[in-house]
Amino acid sequence: MEDQKKCEEIKIWLSEDKLTAFMSISKESEETTLEEIFNILHDHGIIFGINHEYIKKIVRDKLYNQDHVIATGNPSVQGADARVKFFFNTIPYLDRHSIEYSSGSTDYHDKGKIDKVAEGTVLAEIIPHTEGSSCMTVIGDEIKAIPGNPAHITAGENVILAKDGFVYKSAVSGHPQFHNGRISVSSYFEVEDVDLTTGNVIFDGDVRVKGNIRSGFNVYSEGNITVESCIHHAEVIAKGSITVKGGKTAGEGGFIKSRIDVSMDFLEGGRVEAKHDLLVRKAIINSDVYAGNSVICEETDGLISGGSIHATNLIRANILGSENNHPTEIVLGYTEKSKERLVELKKLIQKINEDLMDYSEEFKACHDAINQIKSSGVIDQDKLALVQASYNETDQEVHALMIEFKKLKEELQDNIDNSNYTDAPKLCVSGNIYPGVKITIGSCKFEVKHVLSNKIFTIRNDLIKILPYV
Repeated sequence: MEDQKKCEEIKIWLSEDKLTAFMSISKESEETTLEEIFNILHDHGIIFGINHEYIKKIVRDKLYNQDHVIATGNPSVQGADARVKFFFNTIPYLDRHSIEYSSGSTDYHDKGKIDKVAEGTVLAEIIPHTEGSSCMTVIGDEIKAIPGNPAHITAGENVILAKDGFVYKSAVSGHPQFHNGRISVSSYFEVEDVDLTTGNVIFDGDVRVKGNIRSGFNVYSEGNITVESCIHHAEVIAKGSITVKGGKTAGEGGFIKSRIDVSMDFLEGGRVEAKHDLLVRKAIINSDVYAGNSVICEETDGLISGGSIHATNLIRANILGSENNHPTEIVLGYTEKSKERLVELKKLIQKINEDLMDYSEEFKACHDAINQIKSSGVIDQDKLALVQASYNETDQEVHALMIEFKKLKEELQDNIDNSNYTDAPKLCVSGNIYPGVKITIGSCKFEVKHVLSNKIFTIRNDLIKILPYV
């Protein structure tokens, strides 16, 4: 009977999740002892997280007719899902937006440079999931935590997963991609066509185009470029070789340049530059061609007609010119024009060097002005913005100068290389050579006045020598 009375005077109850125990003592229980309270708690099954000191304070200070928290359990901590930290842009290149400029205009031809990673680059790192911590109620029940979800990432082509299972590295230099939970690296960048879908293609490795490069678009590669179909009126530049399974379509415009070789089925219109050799299987029509070593057009039709064909050592064709006397210029060897250009290049490079020296003074002046403004105590934001704008403008001008400087240095080196040829340059034609063809070898010139056949043109003793082609 006494115990029942005590239970009425000392009320104990739990929160719904059983993580908190409450107690209220009525004023009629003034004589209640700590031992009695702990016995009642035990009878209620409360065995965990009991705040003994606070219960002593309740009794000592006679804190009656109040609700007190006298036991607290440990809440569970749910496990966190694994996270993947990527170190490259995982948005597929074709899904990226065209570049928008501060002026508000949009360049639909430009989506920016395509990502490339070096061999050994860390592509992604998994931050592992956690198991979480279990819950302990005040009545001693343990409730297991729900662990986080692991990451499901697969190491695809040319990707190495570290032994710890958390770090993904590139096994080759190339283009990183993430698709359907799979990380891969391609040693080349491949597209169907270069058009509005892709924008301009700028890549530090090899580029493969399964279709066409459409008019108005550019492809720049630090490696080789392969085009399965045709190049229209586009700009295509590679540090490696350029291979076109089709050719360059008819019409003016377009620029193709390789720091090694160019090969294609046909060439109609535009300008082509090859550091070493140009190989065209069918025909070169109305085009401007420059090759550091040779131009070969004799595999099938072997026709060269119209335009201007320049090579340092060798030009070979089956047919040169046309029956209607279409003007065709052939230039071989290191000509007077080449010598003049060499002098001009040296002057241009010297001028850029002088301009860069002037800009370095402007940079120093801007730096000094910015430091002076920042150290003046109260910073004049308008003045600082004005100086910063001047600095940015100078920086852009220097960047443009450096690009021009690099181009001129490459052309200068090509010019010097071409001046060092050893063999006498030759024009070899196995078929007809028609009137309208003008031939320059070194400083000597020759104009075809009537149809010739099966001839080799070379230079001996500062004269053009015509030999039979056998």
